[in-house]
Amino acid sequence: MVWSDGQVLYTADLLFGQRYYYIASATLKQSNDTETVSGEIYDLCKVIKMIISDVTASTLRISFDMKSSINGETSFAKIKYNKLDGVDSLVVGSEQTTTSSTYSTKTQDIGSLNSGVIELWAKGSSTTNVWVRNLRIYGTGTLEGQTEFINTKTVRTL
Repeated sequence: MVWSDGQVLYTADLLFGQRYYYIASATLKQSNDTETVSGEIYDLCKVIKMIISDVTASTLRISFDMKSSINGETSFAKIKYNKLDGVDSLVVGSEQTTTSSTYSTKTQDIGSLNSGVIELWAKGSSTTNVWVRNLRIYGTGTLEGQTEFINTKTVRTL
């Protein structure tokens, strides 16, 4: 059974009478903190695979740090979501930018998520690279899963 109070989506396990709901919060659930660099085309930089039990949909807070390799040059990043059923990734949230050569944290609350893969894609420009780190998922409720590192790169000084 699924119902909503207008702000939180609930599910009920009728056998055990348990209620589960997931909302964005400051409680860290998963992270992939290594530093990664990308060039002038969008590149898959970080991945977190998550399993959300007994929920139709959740809102989670997703954050990451990004910086441009050259101060004043624009770099870009976006969060994609891929269901575990093999469907192509969908962009969720909005594209983030920075022109700073020091790290800044980007945070978005993203709704309508269930079990799947959170992906961080990033790109620089023809004159700059983008550095990303600290992909993190925050929320209340039970979030199980493992961090998978895909497309890891050697961090180098530019």
